[in-house]
Amino acid sequence: MKFFEKVIIETILFALIILFVVSAINYPPQARLMPLFIGIPALFLMGIEYINQIILKKNRVRDTSEKLEKLNLKLKNEIIISLWLIGLVGLTYFFGFNASILLFLFSILKFQFLQSMKNSVLITLSVWIVLYLSFEKFLKVPLNCGILFK
Repeated sequence: MKFFEKVIIETILFALIILFVVSAINYPPQARLMPLFIGIPALFLMGIEYINQIILKKNRVRDTSEKLEKLNLKLKNEIIISLWLIGLVGLTYFFGFNASILLFLFSILKFQFLQSMKNSVLITLSVWIVLYLSFEKFLKVPLNCGILFK
């Protein structure tokens, strides 16, 4: 993707997230918590990336063979991650959110990102505990239990 196209896409996404955050301010107090909790960090991260693209211009590649090699590697990685995400959706549908997060995070950390067993287990349990406490206890929002556990 060319530099100009990246900047246009990032500008459009940045504007959409700003609209979502601004519209979430008018929601009832408990309903606006999650859109703001997700939208504000996303705006911050997109702002950093936007500054990176515009001011620093780090992503320029001069050699065409290097550019082609990077494009092939990027395409391969995007296909692999897309398959992992399709697997997450399938796991969530059949086994529910709690079980799918445990299985998915452990699997992707261990087999895709080649983390050690200790790191995979620690990160998986930490994320699961934070999500469980956030949704089930703090927000009192029941998570999908899957069609096999209904």
